[in-house]
Amino acid sequence: MRHVTFVLALAVALTLPTLRPTAAQDGADVVRANEQGVAAAIRNKDRRALGTFLAAKFTWVDPTGTTRPKSDVMKTIGLLAPPGQDETDVKTNFYGPIATVLGTRKDARFVRVWVKRLLGWRLLVVMETPIPREASARASVEAAAGEGDCDNPCRTVPFRPKTDVDRAILAAWQKTKTLE
Repeated sequence: MRHVTFVLALAVALTLPTLRPTAAQDGADVVRANEQGVAAAIRNKDRRALGTFLAAKFTWVDPTGTTRPKSDVMKTIGLLAPPGQDETDVKTNFYGPIATVLGTRKDARFVRVWVKRLLGWRLLVVMETPIPREASARASVEAAAGEGDCDNPCRTVPFRPKTDVDRAILAAWQKTKTLE
């Protein structure tokens, strides 16, 4: 009888993890809900609500290159474009306790970096990069190099990642920098 109980308990223990969402799925649901919460807070100009989603060291870099710390963002909440508004090609990637939301909006690419803290997922960085409207607006080094032939610091770095998470983070950073 003990053997049957042990086998049954083992079977239940092995089956339960497959019935629950994975950590990435849990994180995706939370990050998606937080993105909607940030958008609602910005639309409603609700500083208190917005503050609950932002990390203490939050930074927003707009398409002009202006960098705003959390305190400035809270003061100028009415000038911000809410997440989700006219966004396309949105992709969310997870790297352990870090999530990136990448996509395009109007004439800019964006990346939002979420970090998992003790109190939950917090938005750490928003970076928006303008998309050139015409080929002549490309940087001179891009035009001279053709379609991505140049070797710039974003393609080769003096860092050798040791883990899969480190490799994924480096690859995402290099892709973002190359697109810039």
